[in-house]
Amino acid sequence: MINFNHRHYFILYKGDFFMKQVKKVKRNRKILFTVVIVAIIICAAAIGYLWFANQSRDNKYQSTLDTLEQQYTDYTTLVENTALPEGWSESTLSALKEKALNAYDVSEITLYQNAVDGDVEAQKKIGNSETAKSQPETVTVYTQILKNLNAYPENLAKLAINDESLLAFVADYPNQKDKNLAETEVPVLEGDMTLINSLKAADPRWGYLPFGNSLFAQSGAPETALSMVFSYLLEDPKYSPAYFALWAPEFGYDIEPVKENDNIFGGASYAFGVNYTPLPGYEAYVNDSLSQGSVVIAELAAQDGSDNNNFVVIPMADENGNWVIYDPLSSELKKTVSPDDIKEQLVNVYAFWR
Repeated sequence: MINFNHRHYFILYKGDFFMKQVKKVKRNRKILFTVVIVAIIICAAAIGYLWFANQSRDNKYQSTLDTLEQQYTDYTTLVENTALPEGWSESTLSALKEKALNAYDVSEITLYQNAVDGDVEAQKKIGNSETAKSQPETVTVYTQILKNLNAYPENLAKLAINDESLLAFVADYPNQKDKNLAETEVPVLEGDMTLINSLKAADPRWGYLPFGNSLFAQSGAPETALSMVFSYLLEDPKYSPAYFALWAPEFGYDIEPVKENDNIFGGASYAFGVNYTPLPGYEAYVNDSLSQGSVVIAELAAQDGSDNNNFVVIPMADENGNWVIYDPLSSELKKTVSPDDIKEQLVNVYAFWR
């Protein structure tokens, strides 16, 4: 009897232990299942987030790319569809269009296209930027000119074609074309008159003045050269290009600065008390005049074969024998050139001294 009861309790004990183990296993399975489900949800959420972030990023690149491409299309369409203004040559319009197209910076289009294509370096370069880099100011100015091209004389447009630094000056022509000066309003020069001042015909203070058959910016090189020389030799700031722009027409120099038996340089020298000698257009005469302390104005033949000769100021030669040149039609303050580079262009030479 005792042995039976002992076995009975033992069996009951084992059964109870077994049931507890079963329950424990079931509980662990539930926990494991819950953990797996949670892990799956987290992974799915992470994948979803990464997918969404990637899609958003790609959409941002694509959206910006679409905008950039549309802007470029609009600009090129404007350029290509600009009609030939009356009196213009096809070659000038073509040259202006080429300049305008070359001014457009397409690097941002390339960058965003690469980013859309998955280029990691392009994406890093863009970073968190909300907008693409804006176009150069020249694109805005070309747009302004091309939308109103009939308002611009062809020769004025050529200034911008030959020297893009004059683009803004050219663009403002419609707002300045009626500009004129009374003698009481003539601007005087600023700076040290004991030095040669670098002056430009296309200066807003006088460049828009009607002069000869065009504007002073186009045909005022002789008067601007005179201004540089006379304001220096006479040490007087009143001798600005505008001063000579008003003086020259009295003697017809605005139409023809160099005549058969007369020229603006001799006339101005006589009128304002500056010593002057006309010389043949040879390198040796320039060097000889400079060695004697004279300031030279050299007439240079136009390189395009036209009769639009330029007049530059040569006040000195450097230690290597190169000429220091102040060009009234160039945006450069001054430049140093070898005589060999321009001696074939020399037409006439005028030496001035006090």
